[in-house]
Amino acid sequence: MDWNNWFSLIDTRVFVPLGAASSFYEKKKIVEQGDTACYFAVRDSIMHDYPLSGTYFYYSVIMSTVYDYVPANYDAYKAIADAERIIKKEKKGSPITSPVALFFLRRGAEKGDQKCLEALIQNK
Repeated sequence: MDWNNWFSLIDTRVFVPLGAASSFYEKKKIVEQGDTACYFAVRDSIMHDYPLSGTYFYYSVIMSTVYDYVPANYDAYKAIADAERIIKKEKKGSPITSPVALFFLRRGAEKGDQKCLEALIQNK
């Protein structure tokens, strides 16, 4: 197996287990190529394995800002909001992270994302 060429993994018939969706390969494709299928696999895997952890925030920010993938704005907002709820055990966010969460919410709403528009209306 050629460790310098991750794409050869497919040719060598090495199968990634279903539970290992957030592997290095998928994360690399998100960061380097903005691959939406890999983004959903990683995000869903993290959300399934670590509910409300917000650890998918990094990939949401990359997809929303670098690759202008509109649905990732809501994911970035939700990751921050969920993390704040875990830490504070309340719905009101902190004065430091709330503006960041609202930035992504407003950004998505301006680009026409329905989830962002609905969440923005609820937050008013």
